[in-house]
Amino acid sequence: MNILLLLFIIFFKVGVFTVGSGYSMLPLLQHEIVDKQKWMTDSEFTEYVAISEVTPGPIMINLATFIGFKKANLPGAIVSILGVILFPSIFILILTNLLIKYKDLPSVKGVIYFIKPVAIGLIATSIIKLGTVTFNNFKSMLITIITLVLVFYLKINPVYVVLSAVLLGLLFHKHV
Repeated sequence: MNILLLLFIIFFKVGVFTVGSGYSMLPLLQHEIVDKQKWMTDSEFTEYVAISEVTPGPIMINLATFIGFKKANLPGAIVSILGVILFPSIFILILTNLLIKYKDLPSVKGVIYFIKPVAIGLIATSIIKLGTVTFNNFKSMLITIITLVLVFYLKINPVYVVLSAVLLGLLFHKHV
């Protein structure tokens, strides 16, 4: 199969079959890219996720860009982005119209009630999968715990935490 078509199909499937945020898309994308296509290792995928998280823009658009570019340069990046945004964009336009009209129906409230915890479960799955690859030493775990404390408990702006990590990485890259 043509690589551009395959990239579009993979990212379209991710866009269609994922509920919630970009993080909830990660298990399906990881399965497609790492397990099925064998285009990268779990460790490489985790690196792409980390870079996608700290670069401007939505994580899934960034991942589509990076992975598409890796496989087929600029055309690969473009078809991957189109694949991941096409269905959700059309769907959200239709859904917004329907939700405005029918948001008070018990069945709509019921769907929303059950979808929210599913999205959280998918995000938790991503965290666990990424954590098993990232937590290969005490330093990685400690950095994660410090990040949680800074952002969640001390309410430090995540931008400052990321910029600090970039600076520390540049200063101490020989000790990693």
